[in-house]
Amino acid sequence: MTKRLIWFSIPLILSGLLQQLYSWADAVILGNAEGELALAAVGATVSASEFLILLITGFSTGLSIMTAHIYGNGKKEEIRKTISIFSLLTGIAFLCISILCFLITPQLLQMLHTPAAILKDAERYVRIIFLGIPCVAIYNIYSAVLRGIGDSRIPFCAVASSALLNVGLDIVFVFCWHMGVTGAALATVISQILLLLIIAGYASVKYPLLRLKWYSFRECRDVLQSGMKLGMPTAIQSSITACGNILLQKFMNGLGPEVVAAITVAYRIDSVIMLPIVNLGSAISTMTAQNMGAGQKQKARRSLETGTILMMAVTVILSFITWKVSGPLITLFHLEGEAADIGRMFFQVITRFYVVYGIAVAVKSHLEGNGDVIFSGIAGIVTLLARILFSYGLEKWYQSSVIAYAEGFSWILLLVLCLLRFCKVKNR
Repeated sequence: MTKRLIWFSIPLILSGLLQQLYSWADAVILGNAEGELALAAVGATVSASEFLILLITGFSTGLSIMTAHIYGNGKKEEIRKTISIFSLLTGIAFLCISILCFLITPQLLQMLHTPAAILKDAERYVRIIFLGIPCVAIYNIYSAVLRGIGDSRIPFCAVASSALLNVGLDIVFVFCWHMGVTGAALATVISQILLLLIIAGYASVKYPLLRLKWYSFRECRDVLQSGMKLGMPTAIQSSITACGNILLQKFMNGLGPEVVAAITVAYRIDSVIMLPIVNLGSAISTMTAQNMGAGQKQKARRSLETGTILMMAVTVILSFITWKVSGPLITLFHLEGEAADIGRMFFQVITRFYVVYGIAVAVKSHLEGNGDVIFSGIAGIVTLLARILFSYGLEKWYQSSVIAYAEGFSWILLLVLCLLRFCKVKNR
């Protein structure tokens, strides 16, 4: 079980790491080529685009769990129905949403209290990013179905190719052609289009059951209902999380460009550090779902036990490494003075809570693999609300470090909620 978890997690972790090259390349190249204000312009738009990304990934999480159940039961034709119908629906839905967001971008940025010094660059950047969202949506459907059938390697290959293209285009557009935030955004969107083409093409060739096929509503009604039942709670939870992040972005923007730049860099680094935690959680969820679909409840429980031990070891190592290297990493983004000090303080605080978060993710992922996605959504919403309250309520005491403390305290609450739920389900 340990070996299987590790080998399934490694491609997921590497895929996530390469996906972060999108944001890292934008931030590092912009910070060095254009300066702190360009970096802040990108950071000020994160919550706006992240709203759609979290909605997509939330839904695909539920879809992956459903696919794992289907695969465990051996109903392969339903997998074809799953990828066919949800690729079409999500592509159309997010195309419409992206166009709407493109049109109301100025109003969104004003609502976020974006500083005037970075407003124009922020608008140019995020409008282009919105145009790539439909590709991200369909990619996530393919990735979710592939994870559900136990293949995490194809998404890694697609992301690797896309990430390399993104870095190369960033260098050409920003450093060579001096296109600023517009060039960084174009590099990201072009890379996302390639990402979709690779994963859709390769998956169709290697897995005949993943070739798209037209179905009538009657033929795919059961799959559609199951997908919505598992996908919508996680999508709703993710969208509420994104709304909360918008409130936090508004709070952060009000602290000034230095704090925006510092936290932007800190979250770029933190998102990479979190990858082993998040993707090990995905592995626990997928294996739990596959074993439950096959009726092997003891194996499902062992997935949690083994995964929790691995998670604790990983988070201890990550905490130590981050404590040591966060300072040099921050300077890589060309932050100086007060902004650099705020970034370093963020990691001095947040590393104290990594182990807590890792255990919470392990238990939460096991519950999701059992189909308990509604609780997962509720727990996510509750901890988000707590994080917002901590941010606004503790600013007086923690000042520029309040964002890190608020997140850490919300992780403690998440762990308590997940353990209480696990005990209740176990006793039942």
